[in-house]
Amino acid sequence: MALRTNYQSDKFQGKRKWEVISNNDGTVSLIDVTIYETEGDIFNADDINSTNSQINANTSELLKANTTIESNKAALTTTIESNKAALTTTIESNKAALTQLRTITLTVSGWSSSAPYTQTISIIGMTASDSPTVGILYPASLTETQKANIDKGSNMITKLETISGGLRVICQFRKPTVDIILGLKGV
Repeated sequence: MALRTNYQSDKFQGKRKWEVISNNDGTVSLIDVTIYETEGDIFNADDINSTNSQINANTSELLKANTTIESNKAALTTTIESNKAALTTTIESNKAALTQLRTITLTVSGWSSSAPYTQTISIIGMTASDSPTVGILYPASLTETQKANIDKGSNMITKLETISGGLRVICQFRKPTVDIILGLKGV
């Protein structure tokens, strides 16, 4: 509802002028005899009722909007907390995967028979896009000769490829003659 916004005040010079008239019942009446440059508008009961009705309607709409905002705010807070909990779980799970050490053994008998020599090891959860950190692990009862042979064999590895469900190890020219234990982090 559009309320009127073009009310005008009376415009005149000096003071208002009134003529007093005696009525037959002993009372008097006042008649405005002011000379007006512009006669202003009267703000009456209809005007204030319209204004108050519009204010009430606007207030009602604001209260409804505020209720909707509060409801949406509560739902959003719940969603944020739920997502935060899920994210925390994912982070903890990924953190565990990043810090967990998985070991695999490349056996002498596991290499293919011709160059390039390959060996594929199954690793549950490995994907082709994984990039684990790989290191050589030595047995607990290691001798100097064993270490030298393991180092020599691990230097024959020319490529590691992550594949869905495992790791492919490639020796382009020669295959190792000792078992090699690899430690993987980030899988």
